[in-house]
Amino acid sequence: MKYLAQTLNIGGLEIKGPIDKFDSLGEVINELLKFLYPIALFIFFIYLLWAGLDLARNLGNPEIIKKAQSRIVNAVVGLILLAISYPLVKIIIDIFF
Repeated sequence: MKYLAQTLNIGGLEIKGPIDKFDSLGEVINELLKFLYPIALFIFFIYLLWAGLDLARNLGNPEIIKKAQSRIVNAVVGLILLAISYPLVKIIIDIFF
């Protein structure tokens, strides 16, 4: 059973939408997450690299060192939240969708 209105019939001509292959909203969310998680990992890597470069370049300035260390901690916490969110979203999709 299709839940998403992705087919339109006009005068015998059937026009299909871009997400017609999905049967539920859960499948759409699952496909979207497969695309978004690698992007989030790339952003994590760039953020960590930026903090590491700031840390390496400014070893004499304690204020910049503190900011760089804060960025590293934030990046790692973000990665942990990302790792926890994937199984959590899969469980929610399996239960509700």
